[in-house]
Amino acid sequence: MENQLKTKNKLHYIPSKYYSNTDWIIYARGYKNALINLIDSLILIKEITIKENELIFPILNLYRHFIELMLKQIIAEYNTYKKCKIIIPLTIHNLYNLWADCENNVKSILNDIVNKTIVSEKFVMIPELNNNDIDYIEEIIIQINDYDKNSDSFRYPIFKDGKQTLINEFERDLIDFKEEIHKVDEILDKKSSNFLFFINHESGIK
Repeated sequence: MENQLKTKNKLHYIPSKYYSNTDWIIYARGYKNALINLIDSLILIKEITIKENELIFPILNLYRHFIELMLKQIIAEYNTYKKCKIIIPLTIHNLYNLWADCENNVKSILNDIVNKTIVSEKFVMIPELNNNDIDYIEEIIIQINDYDKNSDSFRYPIFKDGKQTLINEFERDLIDFKEEIHKVDEILDKKSSNFLFFINHESGIK
């Protein structure tokens, strides 16, 4: 597990002694928090100039990578459930393919828990994951994939073959975008953090 030390004007990271599935979500949180901080700084400016507009590339790349890490976290949880080696497709960046992998892995479990609320042993209410949540995430992933299928369009102006990466104009309202980020985080966190709980209690929710 990650340990953090508070030191004056420094960021300090102590690596985990042993790898665990939660390492993926720790990285995801870092990208998400950096993204929110960057958006908040732009909201404070109020009047966005061309110079600030250049930040749309790192902003969208942070958003995309945050989602990719969350999806790979879910895949890691599934591998744990299957008691097999933690195999994460590091070289696969297509979000829709990763999402499809997640859906295939947990389809039977999701069918059991949709529209149900369960209480854990710690008496913590676990939020329900409904079809609207699934549809919302899938729509977001499709939109991002249309612009950046392999995690290169938001990082480079051209592909390896020399063709231009982004050819269509697009814009985002920062306030709405920030709300979307938090909603995506909330939904994926439900699917990730509570995944093993649902599996372990599968017999109780049939």
